[in-house]
Amino acid sequence: MGAVWLRLLYLQPDGLSEALLEALAAYAVPYVDLPLQHASRAVLRAMGRAGDGDAYLTLLDHVRARLPEVAVRSTFVTGFPGETEADVDELIDFIDAAGLSVGGVFAFDPQDGTAAAGLADQVPAALREERAARVGAALERRAHAYWGSFIGRTVEVLVERGSRGVAPEVTGRIAQQAPDVDGLAYVAQTRARRGQIVRAVIDDVAGYDLVAQAVT
Repeated sequence: MGAVWLRLLYLQPDGLSEALLEALAAYAVPYVDLPLQHASRAVLRAMGRAGDGDAYLTLLDHVRARLPEVAVRSTFVTGFPGETEADVDELIDFIDAAGLSVGGVFAFDPQDGTAAAGLADQVPAALREERAARVGAALERRAHAYWGSFIGRTVEVLVERGSRGVAPEVTGRIAQQAPDVDGLAYVAQTRARRGQIVRAVIDDVAGYDLVAQAVT
């Protein structure tokens, strides 16, 4: 049996208790998937959610104090009914300050029969998409800075596609990369089986992917 990494996904801000953080620090990889949806208090209240950008930044500071190597992934929605340009600017400012490793953004899609579809001040579809593109660009900027900070660091890579002999590269993930939703780590010129841990030095970043050399 190979290495076992425990990771919890789709946590809620209100549920990220001290007890849960203690458990994550003791038993899980340093990774928190926290779909915040927005940073504007007005938009979050319209969604029926608590919190705001300042409260979320404080929460993230607390998470990082307990999990120093943590990667924080989040998702956001633009164009919720009543959202203003000021709300979008507030969200982008939050993203610039939040230091997220990966973020997704979706334009609000009103579904027939839902309460949100019946709200006043619906945002036009084209504007919803334009705002999503702006937020997505902010998320990419911050992610680039986050992953760039790994260059020169020695990490452990959990191999997902290995080789019996020395191969041009093996493919895996570090603890801060979740399967299916995050990037990959490519380790050059090494031999490893699936499920093994390889120590490697990160020497480049390609988008959300890491390029590394094995440490012998």
